[in-house]
Amino acid sequence: MDLVFVRIRRFAVHPALWCAMAVALCVLAARPRLEMGFWDDFSYISTARAMADTGRIVYNGWANPMLGWQIYLGALFIKLFGFSFTAVRASVLIVGMATAALLQRLFVRLGVNEWNSTLATLTLTVSPLFLPLSFSFMTDVPGFFAILICLYGCIRAIQATSDRAAIQWLIFAALSNAIGGTARQIAWLGVLVLVPSTAWVIRRRRGALVVATTLWIASAVFIAACMFWFKRQPYSVSEPLFARIHFRSHVYQAILLLLLPILIAFAAHYPIKERWAQIQAGAVILVVVGLAGLSFAIWPMQFHSLFHFVLAPFSDEEVTTKGFDIKGFPGDQPDVLSMPLRVILTLLTYSAFFALSLSVINASRLEPRPDIDAERPLPDQVILTILAPFTTCYFLLLVTRADVFERYFIPVLFVLLVFLLRFYQAQIKPRLPLLSVAFVMLFAAYGVVTLHDVMAAGRARLDAADTLRAAGVTRGEIRGGFEYDGWTQIELAGHLAPKRRWLSLPPCVAWWDSDTPAIRGRYQLAYSPWCFPESEFQPVEYDTWLPPHRRKIYILRRSE
Repeated sequence: MDLVFVRIRRFAVHPALWCAMAVALCVLAARPRLEMGFWDDFSYISTARAMADTGRIVYNGWANPMLGWQIYLGALFIKLFGFSFTAVRASVLIVGMATAALLQRLFVRLGVNEWNSTLATLTLTVSPLFLPLSFSFMTDVPGFFAILICLYGCIRAIQATSDRAAIQWLIFAALSNAIGGTARQIAWLGVLVLVPSTAWVIRRRRGALVVATTLWIASAVFIAACMFWFKRQPYSVSEPLFARIHFRSHVYQAILLLLLPILIAFAAHYPIKERWAQIQAGAVILVVVGLAGLSFAIWPMQFHSLFHFVLAPFSDEEVTTKGFDIKGFPGDQPDVLSMPLRVILTLLTYSAFFALSLSVINASRLEPRPDIDAERPLPDQVILTILAPFTTCYFLLLVTRADVFERYFIPVLFVLLVFLLRFYQAQIKPRLPLLSVAFVMLFAAYGVVTLHDVMAAGRARLDAADTLRAAGVTRGEIRGGFEYDGWTQIELAGHLAPKRRWLSLPPCVAWWDSDTPAIRGRYQLAYSPWCFPESEFQPVEYDTWLPPHRRKIYILRRSE
């Protein structure tokens, strides 16, 4: 009995549990209740509701992901708590907490000490990018969780002390990923790439290659059958494997900002007192300033148009100057990141990145610092063999998608964190500084605040729509933004119209209007007077935590 209590006490203070609880506390602190869609999850929640009501998988013309086991998880929460958007999203919060705990243990297994593993986990899971995903019914967190479970099984197979245990862990990795990938198809890279890579590492173990080959063939057949089934379902949406190749560099710069709590440690410990370090830092500054000046002199118009993306947060997809913004609601929002703050963030981000780059270049000059706290670190060659093929395939599929969003970078961020921290521990310092802790807390606070504000705006949109409904306006006469309109379309027609993307939109037409033809909106909700005049209904005011603290949802009268 005493041993049981000792284990309970150890678990209560375990860093993995801290990470899981930190995700939950940050999400709950944002007051995330919202009874309408958030991103694409209105479509996925509709499918989960259909499963709970009918026991069948019913798509509605919007879901690219297969959804798989996530549908059953959402349906379970509906059965337990009754239908509400909040109840369904709570199911993914549980997955997000499990993801945080598993991340922390994976970092440790990959040779990062407990302190650094905890900070790396929090850098990812309480960031302004991950937090909103943790309380949505999007597939990004469940898909990432499926990849992590597979990788955990692979690492345990490599670290197993017997051939039988190694084979068992390899089977676990493959089977868990085959099922886990049904939520988000790109997660199948686990069984298709991670498992074969692991089998190559343990190829000298008896039966490893034979079992791995059998698992790969069986998994490939299972995946092909799933994809065949998915394409035959009414109103499922299939996307080409390689839609197009594009490289919007400003989107990828967001990776540096999201890694800043870790990268800042390299800047803090850059050996600036060394003569060679001063010369190299000065040369980098001169090159950057020279290239920027030359670009402005040669392409002044292009430079001016891209200047917005030169400064943090470098993107306008999700983590933007306006907070968390997914471009699903018309009108203009005020910037919440001031120009001085953007300049400071930009300087810090690039200073930290250049400090990292110079540290890598001069690794031979730095004194190795073996970390005695790291748990059985795997050789670099082993980790490269496992993660490099996966990352290459993932990135290839990423850059050939029709659209690229910051949330797609989450698995890439994890891989980068592994290599960053292993290098930091080996060449810089055993432990990340308190400066990294401060940045993790700042990013977490910003994530909580932005999540609160986007939820508050959503609740205000619902209040505005309810005002119209109370006045006798039908739901089909209200255009309330992408998520609201998508749910209305499903309620009225059962499905959305086939996806169509406009290269150039006519004036006063939102990109989702063609997907929701059942709506004949007489009224338009917007952040600001936009294309249409204000109606006889007063704007709905709501409070935000970021300035300006008092904002409005306008009720406009459409001309149609």
